[in-house]
Amino acid sequence: LRACARVCGGHRTVNERQAAMWNRNRKRGRYDRADSEPVILEDKPGRVWSPAQIVSFIVGVAAIVFGVLALIETGVDGSLKRPHDELWSFHHTPLLALIEIAFGILLVLAATSATLGRGVMAILGSAAAAFGILVLLDAWPNRLHRWLGVHDRNAWLFVIVGGVVLLSALLLPTIVRPGRRVIQQG
Repeated sequence: LRACARVCGGHRTVNERQAAMWNRNRKRGRYDRADSEPVILEDKPGRVWSPAQIVSFIVGVAAIVFGVLALIETGVDGSLKRPHDELWSFHHTPLLALIEIAFGILLVLAATSATLGRGVMAILGSAAAAFGILVLLDAWPNRLHRWLGVHDRNAWLFVIVGGVVLLSALLLPTIVRPGRRVIQQG
């Protein structure tokens, strides 16, 4: 081993370091198995997160704020489909404002879990994009306008927000930081 230490530039090899540590600990009495205390192994779980959680949280808070402001603007006078009001040139009814608030709350809740949240995000993003496409195609123009007060401008907003949420749920990675094993002398 000394020849290897000279060849390696005077540095100790891994085996030499381990042997030195073993001898040092044995001299201190750490490896005396008969008198030692039991060893307790504790596994600490790893951390799982995704950048999609950040997207979900931001879009969710924005939807809640937008829905609350729309609900303040329209008010609830007994009917959820009347009155039709505008907020930042987007038409709303109280029902649409409540749907936007519920959408935002679900997205904020989805931001709390990296794995389950991505599934919820995919479902909500698909639903928002599909709803926007239905409005753009004028599938039920009279009913949608009467109940929700939506127009093409609303539809494009729903398609864009739904697409962002869906794509972030599908494409952004999930990052797993491995757990640690803690050894304690008990």
